[in-house]
Amino acid sequence: MVAPRLTKKPSPKAADPAVPQPRLAGAPDVMTIEELASYLSIAVGTLYKKVQAREIPFTKLGNLLRFTKPSIDTWLARNTTR
Repeated sequence: MVAPRLTKKPSPKAADPAVPQPRLAGAPDVMTIEELASYLSIAVGTLYKKVQAREIPFTKLGNLLRFTKPSIDTWLARNTTR
């Protein structure tokens, strides 16, 4: 029996400039509840209460909560008192 020949995987090419790259500074575009708590400087428990009361925009992926930075920034702007 002949062993299968292992071939090298092609080396990754340089990043395509046409494809947007994730930003390194600041919050990611999609955040977990822990990342959002850090971004807003509030407790995770407070965020869970806001999700339960539907006071903050969120997305559910199965049983996972996710928050998009643009929707959170819009929500902050709308809920900021002047």
